Amino acid sequence: MKPMIFLNVGWMQKYRGLIGTGDTITSGGAYVQEHSYGHEIFNFKPHDGYMYGYVQVEGSIALERLDASKGDNSIGGVLAIWVARDPQGGTFIVGWYDNATVYRDSQYPPQGSEREYNGEKLFYKVKAKENDCRLLPVDERVFSIPRGVKGGMGRANVWYADQPVNAPFKQKVWEYVTQKRLPSAQKPAAPKEHPRQPDPYKRQRVEHKAIELIVAHYERLGYMVDSVEKDNVGWDLEATLGDRLLRLEVKGLSQKELLTGLTPNEYSSMWEHLDSYRVCVVTDALGEKPILRIFVFSPENEKWEDDDENQLTIDEITGARISVRT
Repeated sequence: MKPMIFLNVGWMQKYRGLIGTGDTITSGGAYVQEHSYGHEIFNFKPHDGYMYGYVQVEGSIALERLDASKGDNSIGGVLAIWVARDPQGGTFIVGWYDNATVYRDSQYPPQGSEREYNGEKLFYKVKAKENDCRLLPVDERVFSIPRGVKGGMGRANVWYADQPVNAPFKQKVWEYVTQKRLPSAQKPAAPKEHPRQPDPYKRQRVEHKAIELIVAHYERLGYMVDSVEKDNVGWDLEATLGDRLLRLEVKGLSQKELLTGLTPNEYSSMWEHLDSYRVCVVTDALGEKPILRIFVFSPENEKWEDDDENQLTIDEITGARISVRT
């Protein structure tokens, strides 16, 4: 297994900056709280085929704990795991740089990278090729990092996890990054009422299939999923992971074209709960290869978009009541 390091940063959606993106940064420690930003705001903004990441460190990164020599200023071939505290609670893996170069001290940003904020150049401490970097969508940030417990990550933003007791955990992280396999301990227990069963819903087969696929998707990520359809709250399912709550509106379509509607209650709810609402659409639901798309509100574009940055086009319509008086 290659050297591995865990780097705690503020929580953001895309890490492409603050100005003009609509993104915000929370958590991240005292620096972020004091200045309302951190040098990590550009951690997943590519430049010339590379990503440049920053973590707030008191002093220097101890490269010797990554098998570097004492006089080395950097070490390559490192798996850098970026972690952050979810505003709803818990610390999770938000992404990683594989085959990264980790520097002992802060580096000036490369020319033309536009790593500036409020007139200040933002440094970096980790560098990797863009193709070796992965930022997880918010819903997929489900791998929990033990924090404040014996053998876990402490209050510092850098965790080397280089003690013998950490070896099993690092192996699980390695399997997650390379195989996308969650630790068995994070798999959810069977829900009391499994919303995957079609009978309680009394809908058409297309809608049943859509519900089934969405439930399976989130359960694979470790969420507990419950149906709230009968409660008429403006969404069909609720997915929970610790303190995190997602509101899932599910649309099943038999055709491949994505064209559907929202009720007034659903439409108002999606704007009322921007951070937690998801528009989940399954097209070609009864075909051999149904297509699942999950649309999340992007503050950067002020649009609802999926992981491939396909955006929903929303046409507001109004109706009228007509009658004939005699």
